Amino acid sequence: MIKHKIGILLSGFGGQGIVLAGQILGQAGVVSGLQAAQSSSYGSEARGSACKSEVILSPNPIIYPRVLKPDILYVMSQQGYDRFAPSVAENGRIYYDDSMVKPGDSSGVKKFGIPAIETATNEIGRKIVGNIIFLGAIVKHTGILDIEALDEALKQSLPEKIIDMNIRALRLGYMLADNLG
Repeated sequence: MIKHKIGILLSGFGGQGIVLAGQILGQAGVVSGLQAAQSSSYGSEARGSACKSEVILSPNPIIYPRVLKPDILYVMSQQGYDRFAPSVAENGRIYYDDSMVKPGDSSGVKKFGIPAIETATNEIGRKIVGNIIFLGAIVKHTGILDIEALDEALKQSLPEKIIDMNIRALRLGYMLADNLG
């Protein structure tokens, strides 16, 4: 569990579930007893245009609900990487979908490629759960929340008919985290 405020910026394009992943992450923080703030924005077209979700998790009250220098960047598009990677805090982490993003040089930042879309397609047959696979990998690798909190947040956020598929995706993400080093 976290002991200080953490800012997480999720970025990609509309249709990848970036906003939903941010909402689930924030809800999991609340389930864990943390303070959470979440905001999101889309490009002028919803599907296919740039979007982002900002999440702050903190054991203390959150004064300003925006992420200016993310500790963690979760990015599923090259456009999102190019735009937000330079703003990541020193000693921060960038997690990117390695089929969608080719990372550039970023000194003082650790980068981790996650095959989320590929795994979603190959293991579940639905690339739409790539966001949940990605979320599971990041949460396990960083240790910011417990999987039980994410399970509960999924159950609170999604229709019952797709919960089992998303729990499976979350577990696949947790397994991928073991390969990140």
